[in-house]
Amino acid sequence: MNTVGELIAHLSEFDPASAVRLAINPDFPFAHTIGDITASDDSGRRTVFIAETGHQEHLPVPVAQALGWLPLTEPPARTRRTPLRVVDEEN
Repeated sequence: MNTVGELIAHLSEFDPASAVRLAINPDFPFAHTIGDITASDDSGRRTVFIAETGHQEHLPVPVAQALGWLPLTEPPARTRRTPLRVVDEEN
């Protein structure tokens, strides 16, 4: 997304009452809250900046996976390596 219009179009697919967070740093993923929004004219082009106000929580694993930041993995199958040993109670 490169324009405000593209961002608005993408966000319009979601429930307007949904919370919004910024996903930051693929190497150490956190969810950040949105702060102030401002604009500047740089080199004759208007640019909008969205600030963050600090991290809220670790980014949930499914979100990081959906963003391509973590591989999709399945938990390993849990199998017993050795059979249970029956203890003879008479001895």
